[in-house]
Amino acid sequence: MKNFLRVGAVLGACLFAAPFAHAAEPAAPAPDCHIGAYRLSDGTMVDIAPSTGTPLRWRRFDGTTGALAKGANGTWTSTFGWTKRADGKEVSFSDCTHGEIIFAGTRGKRIAFDVSDTEFQGHDVKLAGRLVMPKGKGKVPIVVLVHGSEHDSAREFYALQRMLPAQGVGAFVYDKRGTGGSGGSYSQDFNLLADDAITAMREAKHLAGARAGRIGYQGGSQGGWVVPIAANRAPVDFSIISFGLAVSVIDEDQQQIEVEMRDKGYSPAIIAKAQEVGRAAGNLIAGGTIAELQKFDAVRAKYKNEPWYKDVHGNFTYLLLPITRRSFVN
Repeated sequence: MKNFLRVGAVLGACLFAAPFAHAAEPAAPAPDCHIGAYRLSDGTMVDIAPSTGTPLRWRRFDGTTGALAKGANGTWTSTFGWTKRADGKEVSFSDCTHGEIIFAGTRGKRIAFDVSDTEFQGHDVKLAGRLVMPKGKGKVPIVVLVHGSEHDSAREFYALQRMLPAQGVGAFVYDKRGTGGSGGSYSQDFNLLADDAITAMREAKHLAGARAGRIGYQGGSQGGWVVPIAANRAPVDFSIISFGLAVSVIDEDQQQIEVEMRDKGYSPAIIAKAQEVGRAAGNLIAGGTIAELQKFDAVRAKYKNEPWYKDVHGNFTYLLLPITRRSFVN
């Protein structure tokens, strides 16, 4: 029985490896006084946020974005989207006191918000959060921003915490456990993260008080799986899934194996064998039994000497491939 429980614990950790997961990102840069949302003279809005790999990044509600690099004359130049191609836009800022911007020739002013920083109790650790509300006293809807699989501080990097209030919608942003100012260890356990999201939602309602209108979640990537769990455990008024997958984690692993192997030039016959390995890994995670472990061992033994085997990755299958039976019981 002890060994069986050890199998379940190890496999449970593997199950929650998120799609599009990446290694820990660099630490957030020192705060820049230019960070903020700006209302331009033409009535539109642009957000300036810190970014990994570049000092600053601008975003607009129409989906356009670009990285900003500071030139010798104090003017910032922009690149197109996530590429390194110049897009012809230039950005300049006033001194920090005035909070003004000239974005691609259009002047603007930083938008003021009502901001409340907080520390609250998650499932079992303290989490650092922030409620950002549009100025005023009336009720507004509030969106709780639920993490993807990133290791970054959401309070540092999430532009939606300003972009939504700039449109009259409150936003609650919080650092995922093990990131930024939050306690605990980084986790990709969907059940645990859903409980954290629920406590974040309740903290947002508490802080907003009489200004709290409809409240719900927004989550992308891994958050697209966490949000429905949270919403089913503690009903909210709405849930927004951004680029989330309408399939299970196991189905996603199968699809990822297919795409990766096809991109490497393997034939449909080889891809089918690679997916057989993935199915065995998925069955092991879903069942967590010694019998499934034995079946997984058999599939690995069948294909481990094939030249394509080294290229099998998937979302979580690759985590199980090198694990020995002894590692489950030690």
